[in-house]
Amino acid sequence: MELDGEQRAMLEQALNKARHLVYELEKQKAEIDAAPPGIPAEKLDEGRHAMIKAVASAKRTLAALEGAERMANTPQNDKDDD
Repeated sequence: MELDGEQRAMLEQALNKARHLVYELEKQKAEIDAAPPGIPAEKLDEGRHAMIKAVASAKRTLAALEGAERMANTPQNDKDDD
């Protein structure tokens, strides 16, 4: 798949944002794990579960964008397979 300059820039921007999001979510999770806030255990468990889901979702998005980048960087054969 051939991308033009604008499409490549958009893909690169999306990749950078996704990488930053994963980094920030993992950092926040580590901070909470290291020093849990003084809230009821049930609420803390709910928050941890939500954070785990958010990190996993961000990682899936990043993986999909990285896959799109690989596809965009793979030379395409323009011949018909008729």
